[in-house]
Amino acid sequence: MRALLRRLLGAASTAQMDEALERLRRIDATLESVVGAREGEDGRGHEALLREIADRARGIQSSARRTDGNVQTLLRRAYLQGTPDPHQELVRHRFRIQSQNEEDGITLALFARVGVAGRSFAELGAGTNGGNSGFLAQECGWSGLMVEASDGRVERLRQRFDTGRVQVSGSWITRENVNDLLSDHGLTGEIDLVSIDIDGNDYWVWEALTAAQPRVVIVEFNAAFGATRRVVVPYDAEFSRETRERPHAYYGTSLGALASLAERKGYRLVLVEPRGINAYFVRNDVGADLAGVSAEVAYARSAAGMGAAKVTAKYDGDVVSAFEAAGLPLVDLDQDGSSGSRR
Repeated sequence: MRALLRRLLGAASTAQMDEALERLRRIDATLESVVGAREGEDGRGHEALLREIADRARGIQSSARRTDGNVQTLLRRAYLQGTPDPHQELVRHRFRIQSQNEEDGITLALFARVGVAGRSFAELGAGTNGGNSGFLAQECGWSGLMVEASDGRVERLRQRFDTGRVQVSGSWITRENVNDLLSDHGLTGEIDLVSIDIDGNDYWVWEALTAAQPRVVIVEFNAAFGATRRVVVPYDAEFSRETRERPHAYYGTSLGALASLAERKGYRLVLVEPRGINAYFVRNDVGADLAGVSAEVAYARSAAGMGAAKVTAKYDGDVVSAFEAAGLPLVDLDQDGSSGSRR
C-alpha cells in the first residue's frame, strides 16, 4: 500500500510497484492456503480466522482512508492557496491526526489566523483521542485539561498524553460543576480553546461557563434540527444520549441556538467543519479580520444537511415536530425568548 501511494505520487518506480504487487499476491496465496487448512478443523477455528482477517481488513481500510484524506490536504494546499474566501481557506487546511473528523487542520489554521494567548485548552468530553485538543497537546506542545466521565477512557487518556502538561479529570460534566472543573485546574480568564462534545447538554454547559473566556470555542451540534430552528433539548444533569427509552437523535442543540448563545456571550460563528458536526466560534475581540457567518450559511457550506436527511427521513422530514408529538420536550428559543435559560 505504501508503494502504491508512492507510485500515485510519482515517487516509486515500476520495479517497486511490481515488487509490491507480487507481495500482495503472496499474501493472498498464503491466506487461501491457511483458510483451506482450517476448513478441516472445527467451525469455531474457521470463524475466528475470518474474524481476524476482517479486523485486519478494517484496520487497513481505516489507514487507507486517513492516508487518502491527508494526501488530499497536501493537494489542496498546493493548488488552492490564496482563495478570496477566508472561511473556505480555513476549511481547506483540514486534516485528521487525532480528531474525529478533520478538525485538527482547521483548528491549527484558525489559531494561525487569530493568534494564541498561552497555548492552553479545556476539552470537555475528550473520549480516548483527546477530542479537538488531542493534536494540539500531542504534536504542538499545548497544555490543558481533558475531562471524560468513563473510567476506561480516563485511563486511556492518561496513558496516551503527557500528564505533565495535560491534566485528566474523570468527571460527569454539568452546568453546575463546569466552572469549578476549570478553576480547580487553573484554567481561568483568557485561555485559547474550549471544546465541548458531551452529546447532550453542550448548549447548557457553554451557557453556564464563566470561569474562562476562551479565544475559540468548538461545540458539537445536532444537524437533524436543521439550519433555521433554534431548539435545545431541555437541561437534565443526568442526560445521556445512550438512554434506550429515547431516540438516538434526541440530544443536544441546533446550530441556530448555538449561534444565538454565542452572540449573547460575545462570540461569532465563523465556520462549521465539512461533515457538519462541530461548529467554531471566535471571541469578538479576536481576529477582527475574520468575519462571522450566519448559521444558515455555515450549515449550507457543510454536509450537515446531507447527514441530517438520513435522520429526518425516519421522522417524515421534521424531527422537531416528531419529537414534540412523541412527548419529547424541546426548548424553542423562538417561542420561549432569546435566552433559552430554563432551570
